[in-house]
Amino acid sequence: MSLKPVRLGFIGVGIRGTLLMEAAAGIAGVEVKAAADCYKGHLDRAQELITPVPSVTGDYKEILAAPTSTPW
Repeated sequence: MSLKPVRLGFIGVGIRGTLLMEAAAGIAGVEVKAAADCYKGHLDRAQELITPVPSVTGDYKEILAAPTSTPW
Protein backbone atom coordinates (compact mmCIF):
# COMPACT_ATOMS: atom_id res chain seq x y z
CA MET A 1 0.00 0.00 0.00
CA SER A 2 1.39 3.37 -0.95
CA LEU A 3 0.95 6.23 1.47
CA LYS A 4 0.12 9.79 0.50
CA PRO A 5 2.98 12.26 0.95
CA VAL A 6 3.06 14.55 3.95
CA ARG A 7 3.02 18.13 2.68
CA LEU A 8 4.48 20.83 4.91
CA GLY A 9 4.62 24.61 4.93
CA PHE A 10 7.06 26.51 7.13
CA ILE A 11 6.43 29.86 8.77
CA GLY A 12 9.72 31.52 9.59
CA VAL A 13 12.67 30.21 7.61
CA GLY A 14 15.55 31.95 9.31
CA ILE A 15 18.34 29.81 10.75
CA ARG A 16 16.23 27.42 12.86
CA GLY A 17 13.36 27.26 10.38
CA THR A 18 15.74 26.52 7.52
CA LEU A 19 17.38 23.68 9.46
CA LEU A 20 13.97 22.16 10.19
CA MET A 21 12.83 22.63 6.60
CA GLU A 22 15.97 20.93 5.22
CA ALA A 23 15.62 18.06 7.68
CA ALA A 24 11.97 17.54 6.76
CA ALA A 25 12.73 17.68 3.03
CA GLY A 26 15.26 14.88 3.50
CA ILE A 27 12.64 12.46 4.83
CA ALA A 28 11.11 10.07 2.32
CA GLY A 29 7.44 10.85 1.74
CA VAL A 30 7.69 14.49 2.88
CA GLU A 31 7.19 17.43 0.51
CA VAL A 32 7.97 21.03 1.47
CA LYS A 33 5.26 22.95 -0.37
CA ALA A 34 5.45 26.48 1.06
CA ALA A 35 7.50 28.86 3.16
CA ALA A 36 6.66 32.22 4.71
CA ASP A 37 8.98 34.82 6.15
CA CYS A 38 8.98 38.61 6.38
CA TYR A 39 12.59 38.76 5.09
CA LYS A 40 13.07 38.26 1.35
CA GLY A 41 16.58 36.89 1.86
CA HIS A 42 15.20 34.03 3.94
CA LEU A 43 12.66 33.21 1.24
CA ASP A 44 15.32 33.31 -1.46
CA ARG A 45 17.47 30.87 0.53
CA ALA A 46 14.49 28.53 1.04
CA GLN A 47 13.93 28.43 -2.71
CA GLU A 48 17.62 27.71 -3.34
CA LEU A 49 17.80 24.84 -0.85
CA ILE A 50 14.61 22.89 -1.53
CA THR A 51 13.77 20.96 -4.70
CA PRO A 52 11.15 21.10 -6.02
CA VAL A 53 11.06 24.80 -5.19
CA PRO A 54 8.36 25.62 -2.63
CA SER A 55 6.02 28.55 -3.11
CA VAL A 56 7.01 31.45 -0.88
CA THR A 57 5.19 34.39 0.63
CA GLY A 58 5.89 37.29 2.92
CA ASP A 59 2.50 36.79 4.60
CA TYR A 60 2.25 33.80 6.92
CA LYS A 61 -1.55 34.10 6.88
CA GLU A 62 -1.55 32.67 3.35
CA ILE A 63 -0.14 29.41 4.69
CA LEU A 64 -2.57 29.36 7.61
CA ALA A 65 -5.47 29.90 5.20
CA ALA A 66 -4.66 26.66 3.35
CA PRO A 67 -7.54 24.20 3.70
CA THR A 68 -5.42 21.55 5.45
CA SER A 69 -3.42 23.90 7.65
CA THR A 70 -3.06 22.96 11.31
CA PRO A 71 -1.15 24.74 14.06
CA TRP A 72 1.45 22.92 16.08
